[in-house]
Amino acid sequence: MDTDADIALRELAEGALSGSGQQAWTAFDRAWPAILRRLATFQRALGVRPKFQDDCGQAVLLRVWKSRLSYSGDSLPEFLGWMHTICRREHSRLLELDARHPRPESDLESSRPDEDLKSRPLTHELHASRTTEARVGARDELSALEKCISKLDDGLREVTELLYSADSMSEREVAGVLGCSKSQVNVLRHKALQFLAACMREKGGSDD
Repeated sequence: MDTDADIALRELAEGALSGSGQQAWTAFDRAWPAILRRLATFQRALGVRPKFQDDCGQAVLLRVWKSRLSYSGDSLPEFLGWMHTICRREHSRLLELDARHPRPESDLESSRPDEDLKSRPLTHELHASRTTEARVGARDELSALEKCISKLDDGLREVTELLYSADSMSEREVAGVLGCSKSQVNVLRHKALQFLAACMREKGGSDD
């Protein structure tokens, strides 16, 4: 069931964002939790490193608001695609700035808890075992899965993250984000799952 934030996000996507200032701000404020969830999903799909996440997120939100009058879509997939494009551009900009002025990355920033991988639905699709032994080995399995996902090319990784994140999207929404057809998303999903299944069989997704 859709939350109030999800409903407000759909209202933004269907025209409220480019409406009057007060109407747009009211919808934007209500949609805030849903926007942040989607933004986190985009950042994972794009491989945004922890040290960039806050800066990238703030830049995207600011750009979405300031550019609201240029948004001409009327559906959620179009809005998500527009926001995803902004996120990609801001991430590229931060990478360029960091290349010119690198800053040290702490051990805390460079590490990610296994539970933050949000990959359990994908793990379950690849491995349906629910035995005690599987639960004991869940941490190693998630670590292996992360390594395998990192080996995917950019297009396949992006589709995988968008479909299997905690705030997973439908194939139609992913198609809107990536600017392709639903059938193309389905083909990419199958290719990614085949690669990941093979990778997980080979020494638990190790780099050897």
